[in-house]
Amino acid sequence: MNHAYTPSPSHRSATVRACAIALLWPLAAFGALAAGAGAEADAQARYKAERAVCTDGRSQQDTQTCLKEAGAALQASRSGELRKGAVPPDELRANRLARCDRVPQRDREECRKRITEGARSGSVAAGGVEYRHRTITSGDPAVPGRAASAP
Repeated sequence: MNHAYTPSPSHRSATVRACAIALLWPLAAFGALAAGAGAEADAQARYKAERAVCTDGRSQQDTQTCLKEAGAALQASRSGELRKGAVPPDELRANRLARCDRVPQRDREECRKRITEGARSGSVAAGGVEYRHRTITSGDPAVPGRAASAP
């Protein structure tokens, strides 16, 4: 008599799953590596372009600062700290308003009005964004060159 081992159906399906995982794992790992290599290539290309802007004098910064910033951006890209895509408008507004926290207390409200209600001009590429807000007050203005009199 010949006694051959016949695996149970559950053992057979577990074996098939194990084999499938063993065969597919390298493909998944290769895909992850390829995606990482693509991201690294993108980061390197962006770094080279930024570096060219620095060395060609097309930057608004001095060369050393520009190169330092380009290197920092490359490092941040590699560690996943750089955001891809646009920053949400609410976050941009919160960042602008947070800058007003650094001005003296007496000027903070005017700072916030400039950011939220004021006119905007300029661009980052041109060297800066300017916000303007005009506050009109009623009453008699002091005459230039003469001290205001008390009532």
